Amino acid sequence: MTSLVKLSAWARSEEGRPAVADLAWTRLSVWQELSARFFDPPEMRAHAGGVTRLALKQASDKGARLGAEGALFLGWMATRLGWKISRLGGALRFRRPDGGQVALALSAIARPAAVAPGSLTYVGVVAESGGVVANGAIERSLASGLPGETADADVLSWKLDVPLPAATQQRVRPPHQQGGRAPDRHPPPTGARPRAGRGHRVRRATIGGRPRLHLISRMEHR
Repeated sequence: MTSLVKLSAWARSEEGRPAVADLAWTRLSVWQELSARFFDPPEMRAHAGGVTRLALKQASDKGARLGAEGALFLGWMATRLGWKISRLGGALRFRRPDGGQVALALSAIARPAAVAPGSLTYVGVVAESGGVVANGAIERSLASGLPGETADADVLSWKLDVPLPAATQQRVRPPHQQGGRAPDRHPPPTGARPRAGRGHRVRRATIGGRPRLHLISRMEHR
């Protein structure tokens, strides 16, 4: 095979052949789902166009380059919200369609042996609209892979802090995890429609009155 395009075509040409997928992109589905959920409530949709800061953390050595998961997520967020790359004083930033600047903060946390290098561990979003500031955060509690760890190891915590009815929080176990008790779950924000059970479903988050985020994700709430 001389290219990924030809390899993909070969995989689709006959039933039963192995599928071709980017595992880093596949693992992002739950992060995309939860990020879109920040802007699901009608009172939060205008905030999608007013993001002022995006913070990403990954499991790696300090000073390591941004890994595949972080880079793919950053590109996904920028293209969905129409951001363009901009530099101010040497620092990498993004420019929104309205001309506003989006500051970017990248950092690393210690990586347990059982966690893949460069795995995304935190997404933080700050957005403002009409004088109302919203702080959204998704944080992954990393599993060490050691026996005797708490049942909550490797759980995603979702939180939206905003002086509006949309404020809430939620904990979700990533789809690749098997077993363990069901994570604690707080009421989802208005407009979010998590469903019990397993399987793929299409999520469409309408932002600013226009469908901007079209997501296909696998969510398992156990």
